[in-house]
Amino acid sequence: LALYFNGTRLDLQGATATPLPGGKSPPGEGPELAIDGWKIHKFLDFFGVGFEARLAAPTRIDAVSYFTANDAPRRDPVAFMLEAFAVAENRWTLLAAPSKLSPPIARLTETERMPCTLGDEAGNETSYMLGVPRGDTPAITTICWEHDALGNFQVPAGTLHFAGLTGVQDQYCSAGAACDLGPIAGFNLSTDDRVVAISSEGLCSQGKGYI
Repeated sequence: LALYFNGTRLDLQGATATPLPGGKSPPGEGPELAIDGWKIHKFLDFFGVGFEARLAAPTRIDAVSYFTANDAPRRDPVAFMLEAFAVAENRWTLLAAPSKLSPPIARLTETERMPCTLGDEAGNETSYMLGVPRGDTPAITTICWEHDALGNFQVPAGTLHFAGLTGVQDQYCSAGAACDLGPIAGFNLSTDDRVVAISSEGLCSQGKGYI
């Protein structure tokens, strides 16, 4: 993992990294190896949960990148979410949620730098959290609607945007588990009106790709 500010890569010496709940790494490939500055070292999370990095001193960042691992290009993240803990607000703030990335095929190679956005109220932070989903970003999904019991859900009905890994949520859902969505308000709705959320890469007309 590489963090930047004003074009200069930050020195993460003294930073610590801990896995987020639900993550699982093989021996010798834990999250601490993602921030040690050695591109030959690799971080792997079998479940794409991610990690929390705590920097040695308050730091401001405006861009992020990562280096491809030494093997398995298919496992290179094509999407991720990066959050920072805003001390003044006492909450996590979403900095970046890029998706549909095209990592270099070459191994041990840096990706393009992706911009990070900080709100005007955000100051220097010491804690950053990175989540790496398997597949497309979980931040934005497509909502599909139906008005029958056939389960086709072929009509696009908007998008569903997730606030972040541990942001301010009004509903909670565990990874890999079925979740209830709603309630959703509408005009002249009945129990025959149903919606599902699918990957943002999918199409409602495909009738598949349920989250």
